[in-house]
Amino acid sequence: MVAVALLAVVIANLIHWFRITAQYDTFEEMVPAYLSVFPSWLQNARIITMIDIFLLGISGFIFAQAIKVNYLKVLSIIFAGLTSLLILWQVFSLM
Repeated sequence: MVAVALLAVVIANLIHWFRITAQYDTFEEMVPAYLSVFPSWLQNARIITMIDIFLLGISGFIFAQAIKVNYLKVLSIIFAGLTSLLILWQVFSLM
């Protein structure tokens, strides 16, 4: 399922951030370490966050469509809720 794959990409990115925050003490050290795994043209935290929001939006739309057609409805509802929480979190992190 495409929606699950998109959600997994964003969750993997968050796990990467959590691991970085556990390794470094200051935010000034964390950001370059976090961005170092991305290609040079993508080493901008704001752009990465916007991409995450976009991926979550697509994922949420697909889960909403799955709920409408009763495709794995309970699982789709759970994933849609998780997607919504992550969108809120990502939007909050932009502020």
